[in-house]
Amino acid sequence: MNAQLDELETVVEALVQRYEQMLGVAQQRHEAVRRADPALVTATVEHERTLAQEVAQLESQRAQIVRGLAIALSSDAGEKTTISWIGQRVGGERGERLLRTAAQLRTKLERVQTENEIVRRALMHLASHMEGLWRQVATVLNHARTYGRAGMVEPGPRVVSAVDVTS
Repeated sequence: MNAQLDELETVVEALVQRYEQMLGVAQQRHEAVRRADPALVTATVEHERTLAQEVAQLESQRAQIVRGLAIALSSDAGEKTTISWIGQRVGGERGERLLRTAAQLRTKLERVQTENEIVRRALMHLASHMEGLWRQVATVLNHARTYGRAGMVEPGPRVVSAVDVTS
């Protein structure tokens, strides 16, 4: 069980580091959106995707370790057993470390979620603003009524005319 606990500590510490990195990337993306820098937005999204893949791998490892510890510690929750629960059952110095690391992980995760929510709201407001601008431009440019509801040129009514060339 000691080897599993060591491995769990290592994985949880790695998760804390990844979420710290994700927080930094989210803050960079926030700044990139504020400065309207599409290249930096793209770079931050790519970096975040890489970090998210690493987090997914670490979470898979964590779930496997927790599943084994849950059996050893008689938890009914299986792989959904929390790190805090394990830390409380283990007790001592190791249990305290697990509890501290679990609290750090929870805090980092909440901060990343908060920062991402701020950026999401800012982007929603920006998209709404841009849509309003496009509508205003379309209204001003549509004085000849050549644009339909879809924003495309639509043919007007058919005009029938003739010229008598026989006389």
